[in-house]
Amino acid sequence: MKPWKARDLLPREVGGRSPTPPPQRFDPSNLYQYLDGGAAFYLAYDFRELAVASYPGGPGEETVVVEVYRMGNSEDAFGVYSDGAEGEHPPVGQDAGYGGGLLRFWKGCVFVRILSLSEEAGAREKILATGKEIAARVPEEGKRPRLMRALPTDGLVADRATYFHTVASLNHLYYVSDGNPLGLGPQTEAVFAEYQIGGHRPNLLLIRYPSESEAAAALQRFEAVYLAGRVSGRSESAGGKNRIEVLEDGLAVGLSREGQFLLICFEAQRATAQSLLNKAAELYRTEFGERKKGGGKP
Repeated sequence: MKPWKARDLLPREVGGRSPTPPPQRFDPSNLYQYLDGGAAFYLAYDFRELAVASYPGGPGEETVVVEVYRMGNSEDAFGVYSDGAEGEHPPVGQDAGYGGGLLRFWKGCVFVRILSLSEEAGAREKILATGKEIAARVPEEGKRPRLMRALPTDGLVADRATYFHTVASLNHLYYVSDGNPLGLGPQTEAVFAEYQIGGHRPNLLLIRYPSESEAAAALQRFEAVYLAGRVSGRSESAGGKNRIEVLEDGLAVGLSREGQFLLICFEAQRATAQSLLNKAAELYRTEFGERKKGGGKP
């Protein structure tokens, strides 16, 4: 495949107008110059480069800003998209969300933001057409993270499942504790999902570690840090795989480990936590069972 850069995906024109000033390029060393305070979010997803162009509007029209992010792989491009995927879902790229003059989508190893600073008549159509033009230039489609397949679908809130790697991303989604007791980092994969079950909204956190020993150590640290002084009761499932603890607020936190896979359920009824953990563990075994059977890397 011919090498390409993020700038190669930028449109020559939007609404008949060329970019002014000329497009800019940023890499991991200077991304903060464009995203002061926001660079860390993208760097946590193996960010490689960003191309930015502003296309001035005609009379009565606002500027359209196009940002093309090239990530290290398609899973991370999806991950960036998954954090904030709410809204209308037009057919652009592999997944897209639109609302308030902002289009976000991913395809292959690329994540794109297209923003119109107002929603004048025709702005939506112009933005979607620009997105489709960019998506058509992305050389190939990518793969969604396999870990997403371990999420039980019953009760899963649409657009509220986020793929990530680092503790900063987790704390943005759901604050657990100071420090990093779960040992999250570039080599870990994680998914945080929200559910609506009955009158409650439990959360499910799935983490896949490079090894079983790292998963076991993370579970031990989490129990020591998160549950200390907060437990009012305890229940274990048959076989002792799941630990379900009722906290002071009357809701339960559920913990389980399946090899190098750690599962944590927050803010659930006891039975709901048990069910979500069991279903997720079964889905994980189905998706990643080849490691357990043959010992080879999936």
